[in-house]
Amino acid sequence: MWNARSIVNKLQSLHALVFSGDFHIIAITESWCSSFITDKEISPFGYFVYQHDRDTRGGGVFLAVSKSVPSRVLDSLSSIELVVVEILTHPSIIICLAYVPPPPAFTYMKHLFSSINAIVGDKDFILLGDSIALTLTGSPYMEITLPLIHFVVTVPTHVKGNVLDLVLTQKPESIQDLCVHSDGFSPLPSSDHYPISFSHSCQISVSTHSHLPTFNYLKGDYVALNDYLLDIDWESYFLTEDVEQLLCFIKSVIYESCCRFVPLQTSHSKRYPKWFTGHVRHKLHKVRSLRIKVARSPGSSVAAILKIAD
Repeated sequence: MWNARSIVNKLQSLHALVFSGDFHIIAITESWCSSFITDKEISPFGYFVYQHDRDTRGGGVFLAVSKSVPSRVLDSLSSIELVVVEILTHPSIIICLAYVPPPPAFTYMKHLFSSINAIVGDKDFILLGDSIALTLTGSPYMEITLPLIHFVVTVPTHVKGNVLDLVLTQKPESIQDLCVHSDGFSPLPSSDHYPISFSHSCQISVSTHSHLPTFNYLKGDYVALNDYLLDIDWESYFLTEDVEQLLCFIKSVIYESCCRFVPLQTSHSKRYPKWFTGHVRHKLHKVRSLRIKVARSPGSSVAAILKIAD
């Protein structure tokens, strides 16, 4: 989860983050998108996008779900900045992504919680939100409408020491490996909010799909790519002792450099791997035919030919 403060001018960083982490779901608040920007312009490759945009500047929520994970939108209310998507896992989980513009009014929060309660019913859900901590904490209405909900994030998510970006769920034990990236090592552009990452214990039935865009490395501008990599201050990043974060950074840099200097092409999922060409299949067919002939006439001269063919 990430408070982007506009993803329109940070698309390369967004795509680099997706590649480096291999996330199934990306949740973004303050997307700053509008009806003038199409989903295809901002969607990471291989993801479905569910979003709620404002007609004016600022705000907005953006939820990207990998096409390998079955999902469907349950609701996106026009009156509040909320997107509700069901992830068809075993069992299914509902993701609610909300943004509450400051200052948060009690009537707005009441409408938000009652809407979530009406949509999710008795199903498991995860509520992701931004700028709502002060209103949520101790709110009597939340206790009525969203019983048994737990705050998972307990450390500051903002540079001023506030917990403004939240992960809430009825089953905190299902949230694993939660990390608030407060050390400035994230591949995202500098922001006053820290990115949050976590995994969930659910079982996902991953589906396959075709027509995936891939890099056409044969047409890459490797002179410009090399210059780009030489301009990066690598030494400052190798000072960290966290190998996983260093690997994440290296992967994101490589991907972002490819986005800049290597064009894309559309590939199609195929029945056979690239090396299994028609010529290879023809040779294998000949060997199978020879084996059938040898099986029928073991003493024939075909056995010698088969030995050479094998």
